[in-house]
Amino acid sequence: VDVNGDMGDPQDLLKEFSPSTATFAKRAALPVLSRQTLSANAELLRSTCEHIGFFYLVDHGLEEKLLRAQNALRKFFLQPDEVKAKV
Repeated sequence: VDVNGDMGDPQDLLKEFSPSTATFAKRAALPVLSRQTLSANAELLRSTCEHIGFFYLVDHGLEEKLLRAQNALRKFFLQPDEVKAKV
């Protein structure tokens, strides 16, 4: 989860990912893998898990409402305690 909101849109990161060479954009702190291509790239998934341990998974099917709710919760909990206490 991109708690600070500074990683950008995972879909944009996916466009910069080259599955044939397993190289990633320099600005991407984590590799971006697509759920739609995981079965075709099982070796890439294994290698990513073995050598890096973490990755962004896109095309996972989460609904937009769920993602908006997650962003709203993140923004709420990043506020000072005084602001949260008023709710």
